[in-house]
Amino acid sequence: MAIAANRAGETGLLDLGYASDHDIARTELARLRKHVRSQHWGVRWDQLRLASRSLDRLAEILEGERVPILVLSGVADNELEMAQVRQSASKLADQIILEATTL
Repeated sequence: MAIAANRAGETGLLDLGYASDHDIARTELARLRKHVRSQHWGVRWDQLRLASRSLDRLAEILEGERVPILVLSGVADNELEMAQVRQSASKLADQIILEATTL
């Protein structure tokens, strides 16, 4: 879907929100990188407020390559931590979007 959206001129996002198999995530990310036609694409990553879902884990999946857009979910809802996450995430992507969820 992310590839199709990108090819249609829209922004395509690969949702790695609950990805537990990093090999599959890497494969899908490589496929996306290969087939997109513009920089209007990115990934979504849900930290789930868990250390095991840190940005370090995402960096391992990205294998040192930046993405144009990174949508982050599951970030603590205080300004200090959001700023820290934003700063760390800027090493992984050109544009950072923090997804807010309230229930």
